[in-house]
Amino acid sequence: MERDFFTPFEDDYNISKTGKQKYGTERDFKYYPIEDIKNVDIIREKVGLPPLYYDKIIYNFDIPKEYIIDEKKFREIIFSKVKSL
Repeated sequence: MERDFFTPFEDDYNISKTGKQKYGTERDFKYYPIEDIKNVDIIREKVGLPPLYYDKIIYNFDIPKEYIIDEKKFREIIFSKVKSL
């Protein structure tokens, strides 16, 4: 199994303990904020998840207003990943 398979379970566990999530797999950010929003993309990358902005572009999910990234930065990140393959 891939590491990202477990991220929703970890987020559910963290929510039950602290009320916050680590990876942003639960979409209701109003009730379940991300504990380290500034570093969430770094944390997600370590387990094989794309940047949070990916969910906005691909699935049209709302993302937390505290999440600071723009489409240009997102594209740079994604293209650098593709180039490294």
